[in-house]
Amino acid sequence: MDYIFDLWNWIDAGLILLYLPMAILDVLSYHNKTLMIIQVLYTFLIFMKLIYFLRISYQFSSLVTMMFRTFYEMQYFFIFYVIVMVGFAINLTILKHAEYLDYNYVLLAGYMLAVFRISVGDTEFDDFEYAIPTNL
Repeated sequence: MDYIFDLWNWIDAGLILLYLPMAILDVLSYHNKTLMIIQVLYTFLIFMKLIYFLRISYQFSSLVTMMFRTFYEMQYFFIFYVIVMVGFAINLTILKHAEYLDYNYVLLAGYMLAVFRISVGDTEFDDFEYAIPTNL
């Protein structure tokens, strides 16, 4: 039963399941955002598999173990961070419906990305310079 719930086996299954639609879309020359998202997920899973193989080496095994323990300890911070990001993104969607705002972002996912960009220090938004009315 531990075999089924092992993270590394789920990564292998994800690699197999993502390869089929990626190959079909690539053969059909259907290059759009769906294929790009599948390729990003596939690349992420490949790097996770690389980390799995780094555990074999004596020099890297302690680093990989430390990294996973750190992420495990930070899970509550990540949950809180996502809650704060969702709150700010919902506020941006409410502000979007104001008369004087004209953002190019769409839906909550776009605002989540905008909030994430702001939270990591990226303040170069071309769309926000015209968002604030100048006749106040």
